[in-house]
Amino acid sequence: TTFLKPEQVARLKIESQVPDPDLGVKMLAALHKCLDTPGVDRAIVIGTDIPDMSVHVLEACSNMLQSHDIVMGPADDGGYYLLGLSARGCSATKQAGAAGLFRGVQWS
Repeated sequence: TTFLKPEQVARLKIESQVPDPDLGVKMLAALHKCLDTPGVDRAIVIGTDIPDMSVHVLEACSNMLQSHDIVMGPADDGGYYLLGLSARGCSATKQAGAAGLFRGVQWS
């Protein structure tokens, strides 16, 4: 298990969910809210059912978002355990919406 350092925890932002039954809508709303914060250029949401996720995975995602609009961590069941969005990706997904980004995804 890897624990975040205090300075890393201080940079985390926790958001409450929007009251929508669709998981894709909830995730995009959280990402958009974070990315609408001045000075924030990348945001990542992860599943709560993976408490042993390595901080290295989060760092790798953050690094990839410097040159990619969207980063997804695919789960074995066909879903995703991680979704990262850059500020550029935020603009694109605001236009396409959750239906455009998650077309064909069956949430479990």
